[in-house]
Amino acid sequence: MIRTDPDGPRDSARHLWDMADWAVKNRYNVELERIRDRAAIIPFYQRRGGCLWLMEDAGHNFHKLIPPRQYFADHPEFFCFDRATGQWRHERAQLCTTNPDLIRELGRLADEYFTRHPDQTYFPLFQEDGARLWCQCPACLALNPSGSNLMSASENNINLANQVCAEIRRTRPDRGVWTYAYQISRQPPVRVKPAPGVRIMYCYYSDGDPRRAPWESTCFEDITRWSELTGGNVVVYSYHYLNPRYTFNDENTLIGMFRMLNLAGIQGSNQECSETWGGIDGYLMYLGARLAWNPWFDEEALKRDYFSSLYGAAATDLQQAHDLLWQGLCNPANQRRFGFSRYPALPAPDLQRLQELLAAGALAVQNDRRAALAVNAWTRFLGYVQDWSSALDAADSYFRAPTEPGYQKAKATVAALTQTMEDLTADRILSRYTLRMSDHFNNSLDSAWRLEEARLRLEADYDRIQTLTLWRFAPDPQAEGETAGWHRPDFDDAPWKDIEAGRFWEDQGFPNLDGAGWYRLRIVLPDDTLGIGIHFAGADERAWVYLDGDLIGGQHEGDPGVLWQQPFTVMLPENTTPGPHLLAVKVIDSGGAGGLWNQVVLVRRK
Repeated sequence: MIRTDPDGPRDSARHLWDMADWAVKNRYNVELERIRDRAAIIPFYQRRGGCLWLMEDAGHNFHKLIPPRQYFADHPEFFCFDRATGQWRHERAQLCTTNPDLIRELGRLADEYFTRHPDQTYFPLFQEDGARLWCQCPACLALNPSGSNLMSASENNINLANQVCAEIRRTRPDRGVWTYAYQISRQPPVRVKPAPGVRIMYCYYSDGDPRRAPWESTCFEDITRWSELTGGNVVVYSYHYLNPRYTFNDENTLIGMFRMLNLAGIQGSNQECSETWGGIDGYLMYLGARLAWNPWFDEEALKRDYFSSLYGAAATDLQQAHDLLWQGLCNPANQRRFGFSRYPALPAPDLQRLQELLAAGALAVQNDRRAALAVNAWTRFLGYVQDWSSALDAADSYFRAPTEPGYQKAKATVAALTQTMEDLTADRILSRYTLRMSDHFNNSLDSAWRLEEARLRLEADYDRIQTLTLWRFAPDPQAEGETAGWHRPDFDDAPWKDIEAGRFWEDQGFPNLDGAGWYRLRIVLPDDTLGIGIHFAGADERAWVYLDGDLIGGQHEGDPGVLWQQPFTVMLPENTTPGPHLLAVKVIDSGGAGGLWNQVVLVRRK
């Protein structure tokens, strides 16, 4: 167990200083990111032998370096050109990776950074998080062998790092740039190679399966190639989470990963872990501290020592609980749907067995106050797992068959889960960041219920004629659809692919497609066309609807964060004739999944 440093400051959260003290004792030799009080940090770490100081604004920082509020009005070209709209944008977007003025500005900011932090060797230049559009100006696109950066943006990211590094080294030849290999910049580049002085931080995922061994994932090949390209100037960023919210890597995967890195000669380790003492994550932090220094140890002996030292006479029961929870969280059969995401929910027999093990553990340490506190933390964490599982089960049932009672039940279980999370974050049994899931869950339920209400209104006001499911589809990476006449009846769409409305295009053979895509469908209208319309239950994000080459409506003005889940109906012109017609829909998606993700229905007003 950790204790508060008796000489530590009292003006910051006690838990953070406790955690920093624990980290030092466990040979994590880097400043704790969450503590921002540098004046207090320096003496704290000096008393403990010092540490490696974090970079300023470590992490996703494009928009911290170049804030849109400060730069966009005068320099939109510093940001992202969206070919689909022909406009520069900063929302849900990265920076331009070729603009010379931007590169000079980043060089100036880097010079100021090194003046403030003469101990630092690398300037942090890290892309924004999430599904963000990379710049599609001609110069940025020309960097990519495919002519597109929708599938991979590694060439763009490395080009920006190379150019900023060159700018820095004009006056500081011993300094460099640190950048991510993350999401669509994770794959090693083909054309633009990292320059000397560019360090790569490779973000390690086990391809969505926390149990997958490194040599079975794409990470092994990626890391090997990045190491070759940089002469070994690679640090691996690993995720030490295994909880209901985040199931990244189990302990066997982490052990295999660090041993693989050791054999490859890669020594740099940057670990992201949870600020929590409940459940499995505490052991993953403890394990990671040892793996980073020397991964060749008897992992079973280490695990037995951990549980014996922490839980005393309850060690056997708690280790069994640990293993049961770990296996349950990693079991694909336990995944439940919540909106467009999936999370694990433990089945009732597993939860019952966990209760039994923890009850036995509590009885075994009733006269050992320290061990009893540790068991109690685990027991309270189990309450969270139980409420989480109840919420996931209720939500999964609702999303599969939406009803108002199902919606209300799911909302009630999320409210109970939220109260549990609030209670547990106060004592750091859970990280306070777990509370973000409350808003996420509620928003998902509310959005789904709004869609269901829209469907009920549609059935009240319209009769269904036909569900329009199978379409022809093509991406429009050059934004040439209108010019090329993709919306006209005489255009030949024979080379296009079949696609279904009601599913995202990423799930149908077009992964990582952001930008414009076109749907085409030949329909036959009935003899009476009065009051006929086309109902779109969901278009992500903006849509333009054409009939026989003429724009007849759509939904493309407003906040894309709202539009993508907002149903709309486009009525056919009153002079539309019966018989065959060509229906075309252009959809523009700026990030994440996209397309006609919900039903498209031909309807008639009652």
